[in-house]
Amino acid sequence: MRRLFFRNFRRVHSVSQWLQHRFTPGGLLAAGGLLAAGIFGMDTGQTLAYQVFSMLFALLLIATLSTLLFRTRFQVRRRMPEHATAGQPFRYRVEVHNPGARRQQDLLLIDELQADFPDYSEFSSSREPRDSRRNWFDRVMGYPRLVSLIRQRRGGAIPVVQVPPVPARDHAEVAVEFTPLRRGYLRFSRTSLARPDPLGLLRALRHYPQRQALLVLPRT
Repeated sequence: MRRLFFRNFRRVHSVSQWLQHRFTPGGLLAAGGLLAAGIFGMDTGQTLAYQVFSMLFALLLIATLSTLLFRTRFQVRRRMPEHATAGQPFRYRVEVHNPGARRQQDLLLIDELQADFPDYSEFSSSREPRDSRRNWFDRVMGYPRLVSLIRQRRGGAIPVVQVPPVPARDHAEVAVEFTPLRRGYLRFSRTSLARPDPLGLLRALRHYPQRQALLVLPRT
């Protein structure tokens, strides 16, 4: 049974990452309310939940259509240091160039690290210090441990950073700081630029593949 659940963890993790990038906290709350209202509002004669469902559906539909207006294509470039040190924060810069004729603002920068999904043998033999403090269900299923293992393989989690306003046909620089969890190479896969819709529920995303490696040295 545990092996069966593990086969679906990859899909669950991918969906979770997509939701975190695509939805704002308010959007996740609205989507959860939409799901709950859809379940409880099936019988329109016994409850008014269908009205909540209709309202939330309309808001999310408007937000989705608004994200389609985000058509600007940017040019993105990282400027990395020669190396970093495991367990110590380091900083690098990302240059965002706006070739369009309009000033762009309210942008978020999402930089992503590459990591292969672990196989079942590695997952089952892994140990996570915080497992003893988790509830019985999480310890048996092991999904939080899997998330921690993926983060360790990636080498860290890069925070989402606010981009300053980018003037037309000009550029802006963003400072990104995070702490590598391990030594070895950090492999960057892509950089994404996101902008929330006017309702603040969804984010429009633009992805820019940028494969780059940075050597992380052990702490001395």
